[in-house]
Amino acid sequence: MNQSPQNDSRLLGVVQAHPYRLLFCTISGAHLYGFPSPDSDVDLRGVHVLPVKEVIGLKPARETIEDSRIVDDLEIDLVTHDLRKFIGLLLKRNGYVLEQLLSPLVVMTTAEHEELRELANGCITKHHAHHYSFLKPQPLAEDQKRFGPFRRIKSVCRFSLREGPVGQEGEPYARLAEFVPHAVGLQVPRGDRAEVSA
Repeated sequence: MNQSPQNDSRLLGVVQAHPYRLLFCTISGAHLYGFPSPDSDVDLRGVHVLPVKEVIGLKPARETIEDSRIVDDLEIDLVTHDLRKFIGLLLKRNGYVLEQLLSPLVVMTTAEHEELRELANGCITKHHAHHYSFLKPQPLAEDQKRFGPFRRIKSVCRFSLREGPVGQEGEPYARLAEFVPHAVGLQVPRGDRAEVSA
């Protein structure tokens, strides 16, 4: 993919095929973290709004929609949550939904998306560090066998630096390519970082 994956027309086509109205759709995963490989799939994440008749109906509402497909040799994985479920996850200090909401790689957006981003800034606390506690160092040999050395490094970085981006600056950013210089005290140009304010 090119340097601006959010502008890829293949992604927009998948988003437009969504069965419900979307408030936003952003790119997460390897592209957001700054380490995509040539064969990386694209992880799209977003929020949809269910119609009233489905919310109050007798059948279970479709709180989560998943759509995986290959479009012109590009593997795309789309997952969206209903707004009510998404807000619930956000209030539970879920780091993943926070990353998705504040991702600078925006495929589609709305005015409601901007409102959610503003609300999210008030949800960020030091307790988000607990979300990444499962990434604490495990026996290296076993982890390398299961995931390979790169995933091990990524996990350690996200665990070790979880307090820095959120706890010290109150402004999270998910691009791991910027975590290492941040950790060792190098100056990261602000223009190269993902802004979270609207």
